[in-house]
Amino acid sequence: MKKLSTVLILFLAAICLLVGCNSEETAALEAENEALKQELSALMEENANLRQQLAELSQQSGLADFSADYTAWSSSNGATITVTATPAAYTEGQHADLVVWLNGVEVEKMPFQWDGTTYSATVELEAADGYTFLCVLSTPDGKENEIVLDSPEMDALIYLESNLTAFLNMVVTDWTAEEGILSLNAGYAQVQLPRLADVSIASAELVLTLNGEKTERQELAFTPGGDEGSYENLLGGIPFSLPEMEEDSQLDLTLEVTLSDGRDLSVTGGSWYYTGGELMLAVG
Repeated sequence: MKKLSTVLILFLAAICLLVGCNSEETAALEAENEALKQELSALMEENANLRQQLAELSQQSGLADFSADYTAWSSSNGATITVTATPAAYTEGQHADLVVWLNGVEVEKMPFQWDGTTYSATVELEAADGYTFLCVLSTPDGKENEIVLDSPEMDALIYLESNLTAFLNMVVTDWTAEEGILSLNAGYAQVQLPRLADVSIASAELVLTLNGEKTERQELAFTPGGDEGSYENLLGGIPFSLPEMEEDSQLDLTLEVTLSDGRDLSVTGGSWYYTGGELMLAVG
């Protein structure tokens, strides 16, 4: 890696020296530059081969493959997780444990069951972020090989709480209040569904509230956003009837969403105060 860094520095220096050189010097530097590029390419290929060799050695001494399946609890406060692992080689008397850390502290240790082909273990984990999953292989003579179970599918379980949580976001960026109508001209509303729970949006409404009393409701439709489980609505051309207001009255616009598992979520996206005969946006 040190050699690769040196070549990169020389490569960049060669490019910088091209500025202000005469044609002969430029030709010489271009030739040197081409040689450096070829050496850099060879080093990068060598590095890739070494990484592949390390991966193969790791598999030979550990696991050939592993996977994880999960079932989110109905309360969404955790999940039941089953890990399946196939050893690269098996020796009679060998055993394995599934070890789970939370932010560097061991919270679970479960023996894997061997079915003649694969190991499997099931563990129940409360919703939290910062899990690490390990397979600890033990040989008959007591030697241990600790393998971190790291893969894209495991990332979702590492951040279990975040991936079981649903949240809302709403912002009103442009509005008008004229002739008894509050118009939402621009803004956005977002619903992020849990990535690890099979839920959907059952209903969504914008609710206008005056001093804590709901005055009007309007259904709101959502379309898929850019990320998994994300849904959005660009607020525009949505009118509400303005209720009668007294001095220092507070008007709130809230997004209320019910999920298919019965969870109710809400977020206030705009608050107005009626002062001096005018409606003033306080938050949004």
